Amino acid sequence: MRVALVNRHPSVALGGSETQCGLIAEELVRRGHTVVWIAPGGADVARAPYEVVSVTDRARAITDAIDAAAPDVVYWRCGTRHLGRVTPRLRRRGTPIVFASSHVKDLRRFAVAPSGVSDPVRRILASLRDRARSVLDHRGLLRVDALVVNNETHLGLVDVRPQLFIPNGAQRASRPFRWPRPYVAWVANLKPAKRPEACVALAEAIADLDVDVVMAGRIVTESYEWFADAARLPGNLHFLGPVEQVDANGILAGARCHVHTCRPEGFSNVFIQAWCAGVPSVSLGFDPEGTIERERLGVVCDDDPARFASEVRSLLTDAARRDAAGARAARYALGRFDVERSVAALEDLLLELVDGVAADGSASTASTPTASTSKETP
Repeated sequence: MRVALVNRHPSVALGGSETQCGLIAEELVRRGHTVVWIAPGGADVARAPYEVVSVTDRARAITDAIDAAAPDVVYWRCGTRHLGRVTPRLRRRGTPIVFASSHVKDLRRFAVAPSGVSDPVRRILASLRDRARSVLDHRGLLRVDALVVNNETHLGLVDVRPQLFIPNGAQRASRPFRWPRPYVAWVANLKPAKRPEACVALAEAIADLDVDVVMAGRIVTESYEWFADAARLPGNLHFLGPVEQVDANGILAGARCHVHTCRPEGFSNVFIQAWCAGVPSVSLGFDPEGTIERERLGVVCDDDPARFASEVRSLLTDAARRDAAGARAARYALGRFDVERSVAALEDLLLELVDGVAADGSASTASTPTASTSKETP
Protein backbone atom coordinates (compact mmCIF):
# COMPACT_ATOMS: atom_id res chain seq x y z
CA MET A 1 0.00 0.00 0.00
CA ARG A 2 0.84 3.65 -0.29
CA VAL A 3 -0.19 5.23 3.02
CA ALA A 4 -0.44 8.95 3.75
CA LEU A 5 0.09 9.45 7.48
CA VAL A 6 -1.09 12.84 8.75
CA ASN A 7 0.24 14.16 12.06
CA ARG A 8 2.77 16.57 13.45
CA HIS A 9 6.27 15.17 13.19
CA PRO A 10 8.13 14.17 16.39
CA SER A 11 11.15 16.21 15.27
CA VAL A 12 9.23 19.39 16.13
CA ALA A 13 6.36 18.25 18.38
CA LEU A 14 7.23 15.26 20.52
CA GLY A 15 4.11 13.90 22.14
CA GLY A 16 2.44 10.53 22.53
CA SER A 17 0.64 10.48 19.18
CA GLU A 18 3.76 11.62 17.32
CA THR A 19 5.82 8.92 19.01
CA GLN A 20 3.26 6.27 18.10
CA CYS A 21 3.13 7.47 14.49
CA GLY A 22 6.90 7.13 14.28
CA LEU A 23 6.69 3.52 15.42
CA ILE A 24 3.80 2.81 13.01
CA ALA A 25 5.49 4.43 10.02
CA GLU A 26 8.73 2.51 10.53
CA GLU A 27 6.92 -0.80 11.01
CA LEU A 28 4.72 -0.28 7.94
CA VAL A 29 7.83 0.42 5.87
CA ARG A 30 9.48 -2.68 7.31
CA ARG A 31 6.45 -4.64 6.15
CA GLY A 32 6.92 -3.42 2.59
CA HIS A 33 4.51 -0.48 2.40
CA THR A 34 5.28 3.08 1.31
CA VAL A 35 4.57 5.80 3.87
CA VAL A 36 4.32 9.52 3.11
CA TRP A 37 4.26 11.46 6.38
CA ILE A 38 2.37 14.74 5.89
CA ALA A 39 3.49 16.99 8.73
CA PRO A 40 1.35 20.07 9.54
CA GLY A 41 3.63 22.64 11.13
CA GLY A 42 6.75 21.30 9.42
CA ALA A 43 9.48 18.85 10.29
CA ASP A 44 13.20 18.93 11.04
CA VAL A 45 14.48 15.58 9.87
CA ALA A 46 17.45 14.88 7.61
CA ARG A 47 16.79 11.20 6.97
CA ALA A 48 13.94 8.78 7.61
CA PRO A 49 12.75 5.46 6.18
CA TYR A 50 9.64 7.25 4.90
CA GLU A 51 9.02 10.43 2.90
CA VAL A 52 8.27 13.56 4.95
CA VAL A 53 6.21 16.40 3.46
CA SER A 54 6.16 19.61 5.50
CA VAL A 55 3.01 21.71 5.15
CA THR A 56 1.43 24.67 6.87
CA ASP A 57 -1.20 23.88 9.48
CA ARG A 58 -4.11 24.67 7.16
CA ALA A 59 -6.81 22.41 5.74
CA ARG A 60 -6.14 23.31 2.10
CA ALA A 61 -2.40 22.70 2.43
CA ILE A 62 -2.95 19.32 4.09
CA THR A 63 -5.49 18.24 1.48
CA ASP A 64 -3.28 19.36 -1.40
CA ALA A 65 -0.40 17.37 0.08
CA ILE A 66 -2.58 14.28 0.38
CA ASP A 67 -3.67 14.67 -3.23
CA ALA A 68 -0.06 15.03 -4.36
CA ALA A 69 0.94 11.91 -2.43
CA ALA A 70 -1.77 9.91 -4.26
CA PRO A 71 -2.17 7.40 -1.41
CA ASP A 72 -4.28 4.26 -1.37
CA VAL A 73 -5.42 5.16 2.14
CA VAL A 74 -5.00 7.98 4.67
CA TYR A 75 -4.12 7.37 8.33
CA TRP A 76 -5.05 10.56 10.23
CA ARG A 77 -3.77 10.94 13.79
CA CYS A 78 -3.64 14.65 14.57
CA GLY A 79 -6.98 15.15 16.26
CA THR A 80 -10.12 16.47 14.63
CA ARG A 81 -8.69 19.87 13.72
CA HIS A 82 -9.31 20.51 9.97
CA LEU A 83 -11.07 17.16 9.59
CA GLY A 84 -14.40 18.75 8.65
CA ARG A 85 -12.76 20.55 5.73
CA VAL A 86 -10.56 17.68 4.55
CA THR A 87 -12.92 14.70 4.52
CA PRO A 88 -15.39 15.93 1.85
CA ARG A 89 -12.61 16.34 -0.72
CA LEU A 90 -11.12 12.95 0.09
CA ARG A 91 -14.47 11.24 -0.19
CA ARG A 92 -15.10 12.82 -3.60
CA ARG A 93 -11.83 11.24 -4.73
CA GLY A 94 -12.70 7.87 -3.20
CA THR A 95 -9.66 7.85 -0.88
CA PRO A 96 -10.51 5.99 2.35
CA ILE A 97 -9.51 7.72 5.56
CA VAL A 98 -8.86 6.07 8.93
CA PHE A 99 -9.15 8.37 11.92
CA ALA A 100 -6.98 7.31 14.86
CA SER A 101 -8.06 8.87 18.15
CA SER A 102 -5.42 9.65 20.76
CA HIS A 103 -7.68 11.61 23.13
CA VAL A 104 -11.23 11.23 24.37
CA LYS A 105 -12.01 14.82 23.35
CA ASP A 106 -11.59 13.76 19.71
CA LEU A 107 -14.78 11.72 20.10
CA ARG A 108 -16.95 14.25 21.95
CA ARG A 109 -18.81 17.07 20.27
CA PHE A 110 -18.09 20.49 21.82
CA ALA A 111 -15.10 19.08 23.73
CA VAL A 112 -12.19 21.52 23.73
CA ALA A 113 -8.92 21.67 25.62
CA PRO A 114 -8.42 24.39 28.26
CA SER A 115 -7.01 27.46 26.54
CA GLY A 116 -4.61 28.60 29.24
CA VAL A 117 -5.63 32.23 28.56
CA SER A 118 -5.54 34.21 31.82
CA ASP A 119 -7.83 37.12 30.85
CA PRO A 120 -11.44 36.03 31.61
CA VAL A 121 -13.02 37.72 28.59
CA ARG A 122 -10.44 36.38 26.17
CA ARG A 123 -10.77 32.95 27.74
CA ILE A 124 -14.56 32.91 27.18
CA LEU A 125 -14.18 34.11 23.59
CA ALA A 126 -11.52 31.50 22.91
CA SER A 127 -13.75 28.78 24.35
CA LEU A 128 -16.73 29.83 22.19
CA ARG A 129 -14.53 29.93 19.08
CA ASP A 130 -13.07 26.51 19.82
CA ARG A 131 -16.47 24.97 20.51
CA ALA A 132 -17.88 26.30 17.22
CA ARG A 133 -14.88 24.88 15.38
CA SER A 134 -15.30 21.54 17.13
CA VAL A 135 -18.81 21.16 15.67
CA LEU A 136 -17.43 21.30 12.12
CA ASP A 137 -14.52 19.04 13.06
CA HIS A 138 -16.90 16.49 14.58
CA ARG A 139 -18.89 16.37 11.34
CA GLY A 140 -15.66 15.39 9.63
CA LEU A 141 -15.19 12.57 12.12
CA LEU A 142 -18.56 11.13 11.14
CA ARG A 143 -17.43 11.03 7.48
CA VAL A 144 -14.33 8.87 7.97
CA ASP A 145 -14.25 5.29 6.73
CA ALA A 146 -12.93 3.70 9.93
CA LEU A 147 -12.05 4.64 13.49
CA VAL A 148 -9.15 3.37 15.60
CA VAL A 149 -9.01 4.03 19.36
CA ASN A 150 -6.06 3.38 21.68
CA ASN A 151 -8.27 3.19 24.78
CA GLU A 152 -10.65 0.23 24.90
CA THR A 153 -13.31 2.17 26.81
CA HIS A 154 -13.65 4.62 23.91
CA LEU A 155 -15.24 2.05 21.60
CA GLY A 156 -18.80 3.06 20.78
CA LEU A 157 -18.50 6.75 21.74
CA VAL A 158 -19.24 7.80 18.14
CA ASP A 159 -21.29 6.19 15.39
CA VAL A 160 -18.48 5.26 12.99
CA ARG A 161 -18.16 1.78 11.51
CA PRO A 162 -15.89 -0.08 11.44
CA GLN A 163 -14.11 0.88 14.64
CA LEU A 164 -11.21 -0.99 16.15
CA PHE A 165 -9.28 -0.93 19.40
CA ILE A 166 -5.52 -1.08 18.79
CA PRO A 167 -3.24 -0.51 21.80
CA ASN A 168 -0.25 1.75 21.57
CA GLY A 169 3.15 0.18 21.04
CA ALA A 170 6.09 0.50 23.40
CA GLN A 171 9.03 2.69 22.39
CA ARG A 172 11.80 0.96 24.34
CA ALA A 173 14.97 2.71 23.16
CA SER A 174 16.47 4.50 26.16
CA ARG A 175 19.49 6.66 27.00
CA PRO A 176 20.73 6.35 30.61
CA PHE A 177 19.94 9.35 32.80
CA ARG A 178 22.16 10.30 35.73
CA TRP A 179 20.83 12.30 38.68
CA PRO A 180 22.56 12.92 42.03
CA ARG A 181 19.54 12.18 44.23
CA PRO A 182 16.55 9.83 44.18
CA TYR A 183 13.71 11.35 42.19
CA VAL A 184 10.17 10.94 40.89
CA ALA A 185 9.58 11.72 37.22
CA TRP A 186 6.93 13.76 35.41
CA VAL A 187 7.09 13.76 31.59
CA ALA A 188 4.61 15.67 29.42
CA ASN A 189 4.21 18.91 27.52
CA LEU A 190 3.28 21.82 29.78
CA LYS A 191 -0.29 22.95 29.07
CA PRO A 192 -3.45 23.27 31.18
CA ALA A 193 -4.78 19.76 30.46
CA LYS A 194 -1.55 18.28 31.87
CA ARG A 195 -1.76 20.24 35.17
CA PRO A 196 2.00 20.58 35.71
CA GLU A 197 1.38 23.02 38.58
CA ALA A 198 0.37 20.02 40.71
CA CYS A 199 4.04 19.04 40.81
CA VAL A 200 4.88 22.19 42.76
CA ALA A 201 2.63 21.23 45.67
CA LEU A 202 3.94 17.66 45.45
CA ALA A 203 7.57 18.80 45.65
CA GLU A 204 6.81 20.94 48.70
CA ALA A 205 4.98 18.06 50.39
CA ILE A 206 7.88 15.60 50.05
CA ALA A 207 10.76 18.05 50.57
CA ASP A 208 11.71 16.39 53.87
CA LEU A 209 12.46 13.08 52.11
CA ASP A 210 15.50 14.38 50.19
CA VAL A 211 13.80 13.27 46.96
CA ASP A 212 13.59 15.44 43.86
CA VAL A 213 10.75 15.95 41.41
CA VAL A 214 12.24 15.92 37.90
CA MET A 215 10.03 17.32 35.13
CA ALA A 216 10.67 17.12 31.40
CA GLY A 217 8.63 18.53 28.53
CA ARG A 218 8.03 21.42 26.20
CA ILE A 219 6.30 24.57 27.46
CA VAL A 220 3.30 24.84 25.14
CA THR A 221 1.25 27.47 26.98
CA GLU A 222 2.69 30.88 27.87
CA SER A 223 1.14 30.77 31.33
CA TYR A 224 3.65 28.04 32.25
CA GLU A 225 6.81 29.88 31.20
CA TRP A 226 7.61 30.49 34.87
CA PHE A 227 8.67 26.83 35.08
CA ALA A 228 11.82 27.83 33.20
CA ASP A 229 12.83 30.10 36.12
CA ALA A 230 14.42 27.87 38.77
CA ALA A 231 14.13 30.66 41.35
CA ARG A 232 10.33 30.33 41.25
CA LEU A 233 10.35 26.59 41.90
CA PRO A 234 10.83 24.60 45.12
CA GLY A 235 14.44 23.61 45.68
CA ASN A 236 13.68 19.94 45.04
CA LEU A 237 11.79 20.52 41.76
CA HIS A 238 13.86 20.58 38.59
CA PHE A 239 12.47 21.40 35.15
CA LEU A 240 14.65 20.06 32.33
CA GLY A 241 12.70 21.42 29.37
CA PRO A 242 12.09 19.42 26.18
CA VAL A 243 14.05 16.19 25.77
CA GLU A 244 14.32 13.53 23.08
CA GLN A 245 12.26 10.36 23.38
CA VAL A 246 15.24 8.19 24.31
CA ASP A 247 16.09 10.65 27.09
CA ALA A 248 12.50 10.70 28.36
CA ASN A 249 12.62 6.92 28.58
CA GLY A 250 15.90 7.13 30.50
CA ILE A 251 14.44 9.67 32.94
CA LEU A 252 11.45 7.44 33.62
CA ALA A 253 13.57 4.30 33.93
CA GLY A 254 15.72 5.87 36.65
CA ALA A 255 12.80 7.21 38.72
CA ARG A 256 11.53 5.76 41.99
CA CYS A 257 8.05 6.27 40.56
CA HIS A 258 6.30 8.04 37.71
CA VAL A 259 3.88 10.80 38.72
CA HIS A 260 1.01 11.73 36.42
CA THR A 261 -1.18 14.81 36.71
CA CYS A 262 -2.90 14.91 33.31
CA ARG A 263 -6.64 15.02 32.82
CA PRO A 264 -8.30 12.10 30.95
CA GLU A 265 -7.04 11.66 27.39
CA GLY A 266 -6.45 8.47 25.36
CA PHE A 267 -3.88 6.04 26.69
CA SER A 268 -0.98 8.23 27.72
CA ASN A 269 2.28 7.06 26.20
CA VAL A 270 4.18 7.97 29.35
CA PHE A 271 2.45 5.21 31.31
CA ILE A 272 3.71 2.64 28.83
CA GLN A 273 7.23 4.06 28.92
CA ALA A 274 7.35 3.94 32.71
CA TRP A 275 5.81 0.49 33.03
CA CYS A 276 8.12 -1.08 30.45
CA ALA A 277 10.98 0.08 32.67
CA GLY A 278 9.38 -1.48 35.75
CA VAL A 279 8.44 1.88 37.29
CA PRO A 280 5.00 2.19 38.97
CA SER A 281 2.72 5.20 38.51
CA VAL A 282 0.97 7.49 40.96
CA SER A 283 -1.74 9.34 39.06
CA LEU A 284 -3.54 12.38 40.39
CA GLY A 285 -6.75 11.34 38.65
CA PHE A 286 -6.53 9.60 35.26
CA ASP A 287 -6.44 5.82 35.06
CA PRO A 288 -6.61 4.67 31.41
CA GLU A 289 -9.02 1.75 31.07
CA GLY A 290 -8.79 1.36 34.87
CA THR A 291 -5.46 -0.36 34.28
CA ILE A 292 -3.51 1.03 37.24
CA GLU A 293 -6.03 -0.10 39.82
CA ARG A 294 -7.02 -3.35 38.10
CA GLU A 295 -3.44 -4.54 37.54
CA ARG A 296 -2.05 -2.90 40.72
CA LEU A 297 0.57 -0.87 38.87
CA GLY A 298 0.53 2.02 41.32
CA VAL A 299 -2.17 4.29 42.76
CA VAL A 300 -4.92 6.57 41.43
CA CYS A 301 -5.79 9.46 43.74
CA ASP A 302 -9.25 10.62 42.61
CA ASP A 303 -8.02 14.18 41.91
CA ASP A 304 -7.17 14.69 45.59
CA PRO A 305 -3.84 16.62 45.84
CA ALA A 306 -3.34 15.68 49.51
CA ARG A 307 -3.78 11.99 48.74
CA PHE A 308 -1.52 12.37 45.71
CA ALA A 309 1.33 13.59 47.91
CA SER A 310 0.59 10.95 50.55
CA GLU A 311 0.64 8.07 48.04
CA VAL A 312 3.87 9.28 46.45
CA ARG A 313 5.41 9.47 49.93
CA SER A 314 4.16 5.96 50.70
CA LEU A 315 5.76 4.45 47.59
CA LEU A 316 9.00 6.33 48.20
CA THR A 317 9.32 5.01 51.74
CA ASP A 318 8.13 1.43 51.09
CA ALA A 319 10.67 -0.15 48.75
CA ALA A 320 9.04 -3.60 48.84
CA ARG A 321 5.65 -2.24 47.78
CA ARG A 322 7.25 -0.06 45.12
CA ASP A 323 9.31 -2.89 43.66
CA ALA A 324 6.33 -5.26 43.58
CA ALA A 325 4.20 -2.73 41.71
CA GLY A 326 7.06 -2.05 39.32
CA ALA A 327 7.50 -5.76 38.58
CA ARG A 328 3.80 -6.10 37.83
CA ALA A 329 3.99 -3.03 35.58
CA ALA A 330 6.85 -4.49 33.55
CA ARG A 331 5.10 -7.85 33.09
CA TYR A 332 1.88 -6.17 32.02
CA ALA A 333 3.46 -3.65 29.63
CA LEU A 334 5.78 -6.09 27.89
CA GLY A 335 2.86 -8.42 27.20
CA ARG A 336 0.37 -5.75 26.16
CA PHE A 337 2.05 -3.00 24.17
CA ASP A 338 3.73 -4.74 21.25
CA VAL A 339 4.44 -2.63 18.15
CA GLU A 340 4.45 -5.54 15.69
CA ARG A 341 1.10 -6.91 16.86
CA SER A 342 -0.53 -3.49 16.90
CA VAL A 343 0.73 -2.53 13.45
CA ALA A 344 -0.33 -5.95 12.10
CA ALA A 345 -3.90 -5.19 13.26
CA LEU A 346 -3.74 -1.73 11.66
CA GLU A 347 -2.31 -3.20 8.46
CA ASP A 348 -5.24 -5.61 8.20
CA LEU A 349 -7.71 -2.73 8.56
CA LEU A 350 -5.95 -0.57 5.96
CA LEU A 351 -5.70 -3.45 3.48
CA GLU A 352 -9.37 -4.28 3.84
CA LEU A 353 -10.37 -0.69 3.14
CA VAL A 354 -8.06 -0.49 0.14
CA ASP A 355 -9.30 -3.84 -1.19
CA GLY A 356 -12.88 -2.61 -0.81
CA VAL A 357 -12.13 0.44 -2.92
CA ALA A 358 -10.37 -1.68 -5.54
CA ALA A 359 -13.35 -4.02 -5.68
CA ASP A 360 -16.12 -1.47 -6.14
CA GLY A 361 -14.48 1.94 -6.46
CA SER A 362 -16.05 3.45 -3.35
CA ALA A 363 -14.46 3.97 0.08
CA SER A 364 -17.91 4.24 1.59
CA THR A 365 -18.77 0.69 0.51
CA ALA A 366 -15.53 -0.90 1.63
CA SER A 367 -16.18 -4.13 3.49
CA THR A 368 -16.25 -4.04 7.25
CA PRO A 369 -13.25 -5.74 8.89
CA THR A 370 -14.27 -8.78 10.84
CA ALA A 371 -12.46 -7.44 13.92
CA SER A 372 -14.18 -4.06 13.77
CA THR A 373 -15.04 -3.96 17.47
CA SER A 374 -12.50 -6.44 18.74
CA LYS A 375 -11.14 -5.98 22.24
CA GLU A 376 -8.55 -8.70 21.80
CA THR A 377 -6.11 -7.10 19.36
CA PRO A 378 -2.87 -7.75 21.26
